[in-house]
Amino acid sequence: MWNIYHYTNDRAFDTMKDVGKLSPRNHIFCRTIEGLPEKAYAPVICGLLNPVPDEWFHNEQCPETWRLLYNHLTFRDHFSEIFLLGFSSNGLDDAHVFERLHLEKNRKLLEDHKMTWEEHTPYCKDYLNSAVPILEYSGGFSLPEVIIFSPIEFNRLNVVWKSHKKEFGKNFLKGKIKIS
Repeated sequence: MWNIYHYTNDRAFDTMKDVGKLSPRNHIFCRTIEGLPEKAYAPVICGLLNPVPDEWFHNEQCPETWRLLYNHLTFRDHFSEIFLLGFSSNGLDDAHVFERLHLEKNRKLLEDHKMTWEEHTPYCKDYLNSAVPILEYSGGFSLPEVIIFSPIEFNRLNVVWKSHKKEFGKNFLKGKIKIS
């Protein structure tokens, strides 16, 4: 059984409390890419197998990955705290581990317009094909990412850590998240 960690903000956390669950909201792909299955566009919950996974923080192939995650978490100003939630996979969740490296290794080329989305499509397919049900995952991915297609009941969620967003930035980018 794996523990799964999910970063969120105080506004999203309050919504989870109100509705009684962590619901899939993000999308693996937000643009249509020819040849990808319908599930590639389904709402998902993104998570990690460790609060500060070394594979993400010290990845030589994709050194900006941890900073990009930070940017994703903090790009809105309408919140004051960041929460790290933890829960165990129970075998009933539609949860898989994907090799995020397939998408990240060409991010810079895409951003600099040196690669088209059509040229990136094989890497998107490799990412989707890398999916391993979480209870069958035994390690080995360079950049493991948990993708969950089903909601998680609020009573399964534990607040592992929370921080004011100003302190969060100082600690997160250094990989110094203190878990008590």
